[in-house]
Amino acid sequence: MKLLYKILFFSNLLISATSEAHAISTVVRLPFGDHKAVLNYAWNYLPPNPVIIDAGAYDGTDSLQMSQYWPNAQIHSFEPVPELFAHIKSLAAKNGNIHPYQVALSDQNGTATFYLSTLAHDPSRILGSSSLLPPKEHLIEDPWIQFPSILEVQTVTLDSWAETQKINHVDFLWLDMQGFELNMIKASKLAQNARAIWMEVEFTEVFEGQYQFKDIKDWMEANGFVLAACDFDIENPEHYFGNVMFLNRKPIDKFVKHNPNEKKRRKSR
Repeated sequence: MKLLYKILFFSNLLISATSEAHAISTVVRLPFGDHKAVLNYAWNYLPPNPVIIDAGAYDGTDSLQMSQYWPNAQIHSFEPVPELFAHIKSLAAKNGNIHPYQVALSDQNGTATFYLSTLAHDPSRILGSSSLLPPKEHLIEDPWIQFPSILEVQTVTLDSWAETQKINHVDFLWLDMQGFELNMIKASKLAQNARAIWMEVEFTEVFEGQYQFKDIKDWMEANGFVLAACDFDIENPEHYFGNVMFLNRKPIDKFVKHNPNEKKRRKSR
């Protein structure tokens, strides 16, 4: 009888482990542009008080939504464009868990050329396509967006910044860096150890020399991540860009293992 109990016990462990692996190996299709759906999905794999990086924070809309979604989170928002940074700073004044930085996350510390995007018929309106990389096919894909000027911006690696801030881990990265996401990740151990990363990807060379979706997927999977969710048809993408969620196998497994009530917390959402 004791032998039978042992067999049943270890069988249940195997089934549980197999189910958990399957849960993060099936690519979930999320609605395009539905940030609430993305946050609902990410919530399943994050602690109640996550450390979050919002890089390419633009006007702070995503930072604000995450601060309301995770009231106990610490959200660090990076935006180098002065006008946009000023807006995030005003949001941070009203939301104590948003921390703004007028700097571009990068793969090196120093300064870099930043290509500013604006609306073609209204150059005073700054758009979210600005990048550390010069535009290429973006000019064809979105002719209503132009890149009329450049800025010299401060850059910093995530790990260098974290050291100065005495931050020893990051749980979630929300990256909209216009082709520079993987460059930044490659230069950061903290990013490579994060639980989850939501990032924009492109299927063509929108910016000169950028990593494209296949490059990113191959590198991330070779470094312990699994493609868990996306907002496009992988076989036939509807647009020239999309967004993907990568989960880090090691932190997710560790999180579930050391938090036995986590599955109950997920179901209660």
